[in-house]
Amino acid sequence: MSRTTLIAFIISLCAWQYSHAQAFSVHINQLDSLMLHAPKPVLILLSTDWCSICASQKDILRKHKRFHQLSPHFYFVEFNGESRERVIYQGKEYFYRPSGVNVGSHELTQHLNDNDKAAYPTWILLSPGYQQVFKQKGLLNVLQLDELLTAMEKTFVQQNKK
Repeated sequence: MSRTTLIAFIISLCAWQYSHAQAFSVHINQLDSLMLHAPKPVLILLSTDWCSICASQKDILRKHKRFHQLSPHFYFVEFNGESRERVIYQGKEYFYRPSGVNVGSHELTQHLNDNDKAAYPTWILLSPGYQQVFKQKGLLNVLQLDELLTAMEKTFVQQNKK
């Protein structure tokens, strides 16, 4: 095996492991269709591109083994609260609403926050019937994320095994 081939193989192996260590994030526009065919709990992370705490939260998720282990049992949605795309959620259209020059938020962010002021990051857990089970504004540290995952596992995963 040549040196170039060996280096390419190692890089490919590392890239494969990195890509498979990521939890699969579902696009919000796919959620209705997925829920229709295979209802599962939905864990939503509302964030923005400029939010440094959101970046820290995503880093915690990327490294959290249990999150990845349990991810086949729920849909994980990362949603940019300032996204400018049209979103269809539960059959209703939501849009970005500007509130000033280069400032605004997405209507879906307001809807998911029950029209409260948005904070980033915000965690929202929905039951398979789209009922809000949990909401927390702010960073979930590793222990809090473990508690949330344990509650999800007890409530949704173990019930489905019976």
